Amino acid sequence: MNAPPSDHHERVQRLFHSAVDDYVRAFMDISRYQAALDVFMSSLPQDAPVLEVGCGPGNITRYLLDWRPDLHIRGIDLAPAMVDHARQLCPEAEFQQGDARSIDQLKGPYSGVVCGFLLPYLSVADTAQLFHAAKRLLAPRGVLYLSTMEDDPAKSGPRASSSGKYEAIHQQFYTEALLKTMLKEAGLRVTHGERATYTDASNTTVTDLMLIATHT
Repeated sequence: MNAPPSDHHERVQRLFHSAVDDYVRAFMDISRYQAALDVFMSSLPQDAPVLEVGCGPGNITRYLLDWRPDLHIRGIDLAPAMVDHARQLCPEAEFQQGDARSIDQLKGPYSGVVCGFLLPYLSVADTAQLFHAAKRLLAPRGVLYLSTMEDDPAKSGPRASSSGKYEAIHQQFYTEALLKTMLKEAGLRVTHGERATYTDASNTTVTDLMLIATHT
C-alpha cells in the first residue's frame, strides 16, 4: 500500500478547486445515498446543528435542507471553488474553507456530523484523527454519517480521473471492518450500514459504503 505524497492535500485542493464544474456534472445526483441520509436525518432533533466536513458543492447539504429546513448546517471544504458553489446552492447554510484535519479547532456541540466521500482523500491516520475529533464535537447521542468507497486498503494509491483530464491523486480505500474498528476506538458505535454498487464511467464496478455511528 503506497502512502500519500507529502504534498497530497495541496494536490487535492488544486484538483477540486479546478474540477468543480466537472464534479457537479458527475456527482450532483446523490440518489444512491438518500436512504442512508434519511436514517441520519431521522436521528436528528428539531433545529439540530449539523457540521458537514468536506461539503463539496453542497449537494448533500441541499438534500438535507430540502427535507429538514429546520437544520442549521455549517459546511467546510478544502477547495475555495467548492465552497463558493455550496454557498450559491444553499444560501440558508453557512460555508467556509477549512481542512478536515483541523476540525478539532471548531466549537461544538453538533447533533450531527456528515462526511460524504471525504475519506478517500485522507490517510488512515487522518481518518482516525477525524473520528476522534467528530466524537468530541458531537453532543451526547449525536450521530455521524459517512460514505466512502469500499475496497481492500492494499489497493490504495494514485488514481487519475477516467477522462485523464486531471492529475492522479492518492485514493485511500477502507473495509467496513476497518472503519467499524476505528469508529469504536473513537467512542462511536455503528448503528446503521448500507452499500451501493454501480459501474463507473471507466466500466469499473464500484462499491460505496454508508455508515451511521452514534456518540456513546
